[in-house]
Amino acid sequence: MAQIPEHCHTLPDPLNAANLIQVYNGASVPSVWDLGVTWNREHTWPESYGNTSTSAPQYSDLHMLRPCSNSVNSSRGNKPYGLDAGLWDPTQAGSPIQYRGECSRAIFYAATRYGDPAGSTTTGNFVIVDSGWGTGISKMGKLSYLLQWHYQYPPDERERKRNQTVYSSALNPLHYQNNRNPFVDHP
Repeated sequence: MAQIPEHCHTLPDPLNAANLIQVYNGASVPSVWDLGVTWNREHTWPESYGNTSTSAPQYSDLHMLRPCSNSVNSSRGNKPYGLDAGLWDPTQAGSPIQYRGECSRAIFYAATRYGDPAGSTTTGNFVIVDSGWGTGISKMGKLSYLLQWHYQYPPDERERKRNQTVYSSALNPLHYQNNRNPFVDHP
């Protein structure tokens, strides 16, 4: 068994360096990769919303991936973020960590980085909308909630540290990405 794979880098649990913290529920679990038995990777921009090409950079972009409980990941499915019926609230799984702002910034990053209006297969065509998303199209929402949460829940020290770790070869020599989420740096 290997340590955290490059496709899902996260910070270790500050109370137990052998563990990681899962998104949405805040559970501390062993960071050893066991082929998805204990945790899997959550795509903040769902695969079914245009993030499907496993060879495209957005599929394994660390700014868009989080470790997640299998059952919580399954509960979210491909629901956009928001509080309305049929949407996913990043806090509904009971985490002590406030993930609303962090997930909003991951979506803003995705649309900025991969929002190619030509819709190429290597960069996508990610667009944030308030309605009109659906399987097979590259639209994600709900924009009004994402904007509200971005300002209501600004980046905390944990999120800023994660952003630096994704960027830095010194902090993360095996899996660094050498780019940053500007919505974390300049909210």
